[in-house]
Amino acid sequence: MLKKYLLLILLLFIQVLLFAQPKQKIDSLNNILKSKISLEKEAETLIALSNVYINRDIKLGYEYAEKAINMAAKTNNEDLKLFAKLCMANVYRFVSRPDDCIAICREIMSIARKKNKRDLTIRALQILGLCYMGLGQKNLALNFYLEMIEIYDDELFKRETGINQWIAALYADQKKYDEALFYLKKDLLIKSKEKNSETAGTLSEIGNLYYKQKKYEQALEYYTKGYEEGKKIKNIYTITYTSNNIGLVKFRQKKYEEAILYFEESIESAKKIKNHRHEGNSYSNLAQLYREMKTYKKAIEYAEIGFKLAKQIKDVVLILEISTILVDIYEDINDKENKYLYQSQKANYQDTLIKQREEREFTAFELHQKMMYEKKENRELSDRNNVLFFYTIISIIGILSLGIIVFLQFKRNKLKQEVIYQHDIIMTDLEKKRRLERELAHSEQVRLEEKTEFQARQLSGQATLLMQKNEWLLQIENKLKELESDMPLDQKRSIRKIFLETKEAISLENDWDNYKNQFEQVHPTFFINIQKRFPKTTNNDCRLAAYLKMRLTNGEIAQMLNITSGSLKVSFNRLKKKFELSEEQNLRGFIEEF
Repeated sequence: MLKKYLLLILLLFIQVLLFAQPKQKIDSLNNILKSKISLEKEAETLIALSNVYINRDIKLGYEYAEKAINMAAKTNNEDLKLFAKLCMANVYRFVSRPDDCIAICREIMSIARKKNKRDLTIRALQILGLCYMGLGQKNLALNFYLEMIEIYDDELFKRETGINQWIAALYADQKKYDEALFYLKKDLLIKSKEKNSETAGTLSEIGNLYYKQKKYEQALEYYTKGYEEGKKIKNIYTITYTSNNIGLVKFRQKKYEEAILYFEESIESAKKIKNHRHEGNSYSNLAQLYREMKTYKKAIEYAEIGFKLAKQIKDVVLILEISTILVDIYEDINDKENKYLYQSQKANYQDTLIKQREEREFTAFELHQKMMYEKKENRELSDRNNVLFFYTIISIIGILSLGIIVFLQFKRNKLKQEVIYQHDIIMTDLEKKRRLERELAHSEQVRLEEKTEFQARQLSGQATLLMQKNEWLLQIENKLKELESDMPLDQKRSIRKIFLETKEAISLENDWDNYKNQFEQVHPTFFINIQKRFPKTTNNDCRLAAYLKMRLTNGEIAQMLNITSGSLKVSFNRLKKKFELSEEQNLRGFIEEF
């Protein structure tokens, strides 16, 4: 009876550790290992360490699970040996070996049920549930968790493991909100007997359930209860997340002033416990709120504070969330420079996130390959030992033959290792090649963007020079007109000749040809697309469209074409008809988006 409860305490101890801060739980378990403890206690600690590292470093999780199995094998505690095997099954869940995980759990469940070992059965059911959740078979996972409650209908167990919350989460994922609410209220009833932060947590989960259904009044009721519970027990962490949740509901109800107060309280509480993740999240919510209020200065201020915090704690998900908010804000205020800056940073961090995921997947794959190789090697070793034993019994001649077989097998294994080593080298080279190709592609893209930007500046500069030239020639023409009246007849003829040359200079087609060549370098398909879609357009129409595409003002276009504003308006109306635009449609906007 005593052993049964000791093993239950082990299960609960592991669950509590999984919700502690990573550094605290690792330090705590390492301190236990360093002290003088029994073999059983050491095996239990190794199991706990494996469970801690599974989500952080799968290789270490595997190593501790292997050590736990070896240590448990040295004891006479059969239940502990089975718990160690379940620990390895949990590792298999993370390295793409679900079949092995399920096989071990079902084997141990069968043994545990025969011997009426409830704790072992529950742990096997728990890992099976997690495994099937990973495979996307959530209905099967739910069945295993419901079976756990049937086996162990004990309030202490339900409170410590949070099983009701797991079941509620699975129902909520399937949008079965009534069933989810039923189990959360059961969990609340159990936890309300002891006033602590866990009660507030369940109240917030109920609030989250209503929030998902957009039932904001009910969500606010439960968030407020959780908030008040946190105030009663003076739990700052509870106050931090509940005040943030209330702020979100107020935000959705457009009660902005109240929402601001709750977000600010959440930030202050997060600062007290140095929880930068919650602090950054609240800054992000404040930024979104101020953006909706169109108070862009404050929105930018809070978003940038949250962005710095996210970078400080290296939370890539939060960085991406806040950079998206900043891009939206700068787009609202038409600040293209800062918009592109944060778009660029967002893209970089998205690449970082992808790389992190790829590294984790590669590590899991590498460990999976190693485990498969070890499994195969152990099987081959077992076969070889059987062959040795068989030939030893037959005769001395059999031993000699066996020696030859062992030698050949050794050569074969060595060749296999060489092949695996060469394969690893090839995979490393391929990875380097892919990384280099990505870097070259990025450099080429940057070069092309810089080239296009330079050509656009050249085109704008050329347009300015043409306008300045025309303005200068017009000034000369006006001055000559002033002088013409006081001159003799022969000099008037010379001046009129100069007038004609000046007008020709103003309307020189060479200037347009040069401008057109540079324009086509920036917008290579613009004129082709216009001619394809509107075949009746003339060269003058294309010229006018090009000036509109460059966003020149009406005055600048009139000066470039050496016509009056009235004539320009007529040209616009004619072009609008050729483009088959209605009166309500804007010609300039149409061409800029063309």
